[in-house]
Amino acid sequence: MSWRVLAICGAPGAGKSAVCTALAARLGARQVEFDAHERMTHRGPEAIRDWRDRGAPPAEVEAPGFIEAICAARIRGPVIVEAPLGRTWPPAAPLIDRAVWIDCPADLALARKLGTIAADARGDADFAAWAGVFLANYIEFVRQLLDLQAQRVRPLCDIAVDGTKPVARVTQDVLHRIGPAGA
Repeated sequence: MSWRVLAICGAPGAGKSAVCTALAARLGARQVEFDAHERMTHRGPEAIRDWRDRGAPPAEVEAPGFIEAICAARIRGPVIVEAPLGRTWPPAAPLIDRAVWIDCPADLALARKLGTIAADARGDADFAAWAGVFLANYIEFVRQLLDLQAQRVRPLCDIAVDGTKPVARVTQDVLHRIGPAGA
């Protein structure tokens, strides 16, 4: 089965961005990052809790310009999309030809995410305070949302790969299983 848009799905810290970058380089594909467009994480904790309490409807997640970026990239060839909501997000679902779920234990994904943020915050005196709030929110509601993400998104993916492996190995596993890019 050939594909034009390949979605890489998984929890924050599962390795989506790293795998997308590696796949795009190996395949000469364009890359579109959901994180550059989404607005959910810009909401305060109260708004996110309210969204969770209403069942966390994927259709309410805003990502201005994301679909347009996929469509523009797709005209020029295959596209690798970092898509944490995969086919559960109604605007993206009809564009995704193949979807990959990166299976990663929650503790490893959290450690990776914190490590990435800590590296970006080097020298930032406010990082410790931010990390405390982030972890409190993680315990209170983020972990619950990540479980919901896995329950909803993973079953709609075509394949799942082991996210505990190094990025090069995960990338190789995906390349071996996705089939050729096509028109």
